[in-house]
Amino acid sequence: MLVIDRFEGDMAVIEYNGKTFDLPRSLLPEEDGMFNEQRLIYLKKMLLILRD
Repeated sequence: MLVIDRFEGDMAVIEYNGKTFDLPRSLLPEEDGMFNEQRLIYLKKMLLILRD
């Protein structure tokens, strides 16, 4: 499961499969709730790379 724990400035602290990552906030979907599929796909790929 992917959890956005908190924001620290321009970074988002993300928990994914028991690990914590700091990623640029700009990779997350827009705050107005608009779904941005490309950002979510990119975020998932980055987390998979970092996990290994």
